[in-house]
Amino acid sequence: MYTSTLLCDRDLALSVPWREDLKRHQDWDWLIRLGREGDVEFVQCPSVVAHIQTGSSNSISAGTDWQASLAWADESLDDDAVYVDFVVGQTLRYALTARSGRGVSAVLRRIAQRRRVPAIGPSVLGLAGIVPRRGLERLMTREVVTPAGG
Repeated sequence: MYTSTLLCDRDLALSVPWREDLKRHQDWDWLIRLGREGDVEFVQCPSVVAHIQTGSSNSISAGTDWQASLAWADESLDDDAVYVDFVVGQTLRYALTARSGRGVSAVLRRIAQRRRVPAIGPSVLGLAGIVPRRGLERLMTREVVTPAGG
């Protein structure tokens, strides 16, 4: 879910405030804490509600701060399967993008400690850190051209 597309009641947002102390994963953290509230339901609207601009140099997700990502996972994710999928899909991607052997080693150690095999989807996402971000953005924004009459 893109953060800019999330909508909720003002009272709910005030009762579960956004953690401004986090360097990244504020949206993940907020959604997890909302999910722990007793009477919250997440609904996805099938309509297009936002146009997402890729390639912003100021985007937090464009950064490679794998340490902050790993610290957040260590603090916030208790379920072993969720933890392993997260650190493979997010933290490993940041470490690979940063070309940090230390980051890759830290992620692999955490996976071994949890004794879980990550799911294929997060694994593919994590390994995408090998590909330069501009290349991924081009792939993600490429228009599909359908043949005339087809």
